[in-house]
Amino acid sequence: MGTVAGMDRATYYDNTTVTVKDSEGDKVKTTILKKTKNKITLKIKGLEKNEKYSVTVKGVKAKDEKTYSSVSKTFTTK
Repeated sequence: MGTVAGMDRATYYDNTTVTVKDSEGDKVKTTILKKTKNKITLKIKGLEKNEKYSVTVKGVKAKDEKTYSSVSKTFTTK
């Protein structure tokens, strides 16, 4: 489990989806466990050590934004 898309202001969600891909571009099974005003907690199955992953969260916006969009982040497991 992990937390991604931490934001420093209130976040709104609309039909939110999360995609996690490994360095080869293959999707990894991911479940949204919890959404709060400034973060999303995920359950990601099958992560491998020393592997780089990308996470894309679609259907999010900050309080002062007019449209929903996506945010992306990369991380490497240890």
